[in-house]
Amino acid sequence: MPVIDKRKRLFWQDLKKEGREILGHWIDERPLLGEMLTFFRENNAYFLETWYKDGCHSSDELSVTEINQGLKLEAKGDNIFEEYFVLTSDKRLQCWSDGICLYTAKKLE
Repeated sequence: MPVIDKRKRLFWQDLKKEGREILGHWIDERPLLGEMLTFFRENNAYFLETWYKDGCHSSDELSVTEINQGLKLEAKGDNIFEEYFVLTSDKRLQCWSDGICLYTAKKLE
């Protein structure tokens, strides 16, 4: 197993150990990407953790707003691309920008 995959597994195990409420895992299956996304809540704050194929990762605190489709998830702070996620009521994670859905990530069990 590649080192990157081992780091990802250890990280996901750590998320559970730290008492965070995991709200879902997804993968971006677009060609050449394969980013793994984890949406979780900790201490009444929401976060989106992204793992990239090269082993790098990021964690962004989110503001969460209820909308007709489900929840709108926007990164707090600077967002130069003005992208945001929508977590639909049926647990699909969609990436949006300028009112257009760019992609829907595949839910992982």
